[in-house]
Amino acid sequence: MLVPISMFRLVASLAVVAPLTALAASAHKGDPAAGKIMYTDCAGCHAFNTNKVGPKHCGVVGRKAASVSDFADYSEALSQSGLVWDEKTLSKYLENPMAFLPDTTMEYGGVPDEESRLDLIAYMRQMSADPKVCPKK
Repeated sequence: MLVPISMFRLVASLAVVAPLTALAASAHKGDPAAGKIMYTDCAGCHAFNTNKVGPKHCGVVGRKAASVSDFADYSEALSQSGLVWDEKTLSKYLENPMAFLPDTTMEYGGVPDEESRLDLIAYMRQMSADPKVCPKK
């Protein structure tokens, strides 16, 4: 037997469920402190404010791939990719760089765990926003 739900009960239940659904969908946006630990794997080839074997990471989140003007050693695959390093693209790339972009020169096995990738990206975003690390031009 179906029991009619009053409009009040329906609205009240939606008021409780909607925020919980949104919270679950955005439960993990990245922990910069955990990302800092993860970044030690990157630091052999990258730094925030200087180029090393790989390009500097200041401003990487939101930047066009292969666009650091004073870094000349990009692979042709990356240079021709047209990618923009938004969070989604960075996450997919960092999961397995060589599978995501064959012929890339970034010889790194990747970060299979999505939460760890989000942590790493959150740390890169945080450091890029710090004017002591990445001075604005």
